[in-house]
Order: sequence, then structure tokens, then C-alpha cells
Amino acid sequence: MSGPRMVRPFALVRGRTTTAVPLALESLVSSAPGGIGTTRELRDLVRLCRTTRSVAEVSALMSLPLAVAKVLVSDARDARLVDLTSPADASSESYLEEVLDAFRAF
Repeated sequence: MSGPRMVRPFALVRGRTTTAVPLALESLVSSAPGGIGTTRELRDLVRLCRTTRSVAEVSALMSLPLAVAKVLVSDARDARLVDLTSPADASSESYLEEVLDAFRAF
């Protein structure tokens, strides 16, 4: 994103490792209209999520541990900077069929 980070990742979220609302790795994150972050990391997150990304992608692309990325995404959601879309119910038969079809397509 924008230059090397000089702060340890967990300091970015004040040591928090959990969120008020559980976030799945596959939850989709997209920038909310007009969202502008108040910190460098939130601005980077909003910019990154102009294209919808999963929480796992946010973690990887921002080079953050997953727990830190989840807290950052949760903070951005609370500030109405991003919108979250929950993944399909992974236990539903139709979802499992979609996954199987995707594997077959490879």
C-alpha cells in the first residue's frame, strides 16, 4: 500500500484481536460510497476495497495478520467506511454444489 509500516501490526488496532461481530474469512468487503478513512490503514483499506475483496484477501494484500485485518475491517464497518456481505450459508446443499462446480471448472 503506501510505503513501509513503522508500527507493529497489533499496535494498529490497539492490541485487539477479536471483533464484536464475527467475520468469516470469506466475508466480502467493499468501499462504501464517500468513505474516507481517518488513519493511513483505514484509507488504504477503503482504497483497496474499491474492488470487492474477501477478508482473507485484505489480510494478504495489506500484509497484515488475519486477526489484525479482521479488527481493521470491523472498525471500518463501524465507521461506515466499508460494506460487508456475509458469505452464503456454507452448509447449504446449493452452496456446496456451486463449490464443486467451480472445482470441476478448473
